[in-house]
Amino acid sequence: MVTTRLFLKEFVVRCPKPPAEINRQLLAHKIIGGYELGQAYPHLADCLLFCVTEMNTKAEIDRLVAALGEVGKG
Repeated sequence: MVTTRLFLKEFVVRCPKPPAEINRQLLAHKIIGGYELGQAYPHLADCLLFCVTEMNTKAEIDRLVAALGEVGKG
């Protein structure tokens, strides 16, 4: 099936806590966290880059979003 709609596989999340802490908490949920953008781009030190592919199900992506909401709380 060919689609003409835009499909983005990568997205950035601005973190309310240090990205390394978010990643540690995601790992406790058995989720591999995002790339800490501050390593390459200091002005994005509070951001994580995530990537999803056709190998990720909607349920897996929903689980990531829910976990981010949970670990991002103060």
